[in-house]
Amino acid sequence: MENSSLNKLSAELRNEIYELVLAQDKPLVICSEHPNPDSTAIQPPLTRVCRQIRAEALELFYYCNTFVIEMISSRLWDWDDYILWNFPYEPEYETWGEYDMPVPCSQREILERRTYEASEWLECTSQKHHDIIKKVKVMVSTYADDWDHYEEEHVGTYNIKTLVKKLRECGYGGIEGQQKLKVTVHLVSEYTTDDELLWVYGGSADERCMEMKTNARKFFEEQGLEVEVTWKKMWSHDVSNCSHCRAPLQEPQ
Repeated sequence: MENSSLNKLSAELRNEIYELVLAQDKPLVICSEHPNPDSTAIQPPLTRVCRQIRAEALELFYYCNTFVIEMISSRLWDWDDYILWNFPYEPEYETWGEYDMPVPCSQREILERRTYEASEWLECTSQKHHDIIKKVKVMVSTYADDWDHYEEEHVGTYNIKTLVKKLRECGYGGIEGQQKLKVTVHLVSEYTTDDELLWVYGGSADERCMEMKTNARKFFEEQGLEVEVTWKKMWSHDVSNCSHCRAPLQEPQ
């Protein structure tokens, strides 16, 4: 660093350069197997040049970016739905007759894996960097029909208390911490909230949708989270998603 022309610049100018290099125009996903590392919360190569640049660049990296934790939280759908909708299960294989067929792993296994990975990132990030992060988003995708009658055998699989505890330990709790944390719960369905839902549920479509949202919101608030609940169309083949964390890799054309 001593012989670098970068060191001859003022600290303010160096920070402007760091910000241009490190600031991303979309949230960085917390995912160890993402096909595009530049879109993840992995510390960029610039932070591994030398101690001085690492210290300066890391502060800007955490300060300038929003970080997102994608939680896959839908109970196991049948095999046909897995194939039809390309839902994010990493299949194991069983022999069915003469063929080896993919068998989706359980939702709980995926949720536990994502909770562990997010908790690891929270633990490995120093507290001083947590303090300067301006926004962390948690995106939870759930199966909409699970909230129709708030059945315990379904919503029991959406327990994210372990993640909530870890977030609080890292400062994302209380009045100030909650302002940095945005949690969105997606009710994922084959149908939209418009014509298709009206056809499925009849004249009570709006009431049913509102009841599902209310039930989901209540459940996650009881786990200590302030959440926004939205309705989301089931995964589309027009959008490519990471098979590990389900973050979109591209926008539909």
